[in-house]
Amino acid sequence: MHQVLIVSSDVQRLTDFVEVFSSSGFDVVWEELGEDALQRVQQVRPLLVILDEYLEDMTAWEAIQRLLSIDATMNTAVVSRLDPEKFHSVSEGLGVMAHIPFCPTKLSAMEVIEALNRISQLDLSNSVRE
Repeated sequence: MHQVLIVSSDVQRLTDFVEVFSSSGFDVVWEELGEDALQRVQQVRPLLVILDEYLEDMTAWEAIQRLLSIDATMNTAVVSRLDPEKFHSVSEGLGVMAHIPFCPTKLSAMEVIEALNRISQLDLSNSVRE
């Protein structure tokens, strides 16, 4: 079972979104603080880390920079209020897989899962050629 790590202190706002991951067979784990998420990632590599833009101890952008130093291939997504253009500007160079709306819906979750499936297929096809 693939693990998805959610990093947010706002469980209620993300409940419907996260429910889709759980019902799709993902093992969903929560952390409230960026530091705790970084420690967890060093122990177990989740398939995806979804971060709220502003955590209590750091921004998502700071957390992603640190995550990438642990594993440069880490799949990340950010729940953000930024418009797409600003999001692109802030996340440029960080390899963020998805921009998730601040109040994500079940449809938002399905779109992220579809993106993960596309990435997994790419990874599998690349490893077959090697």
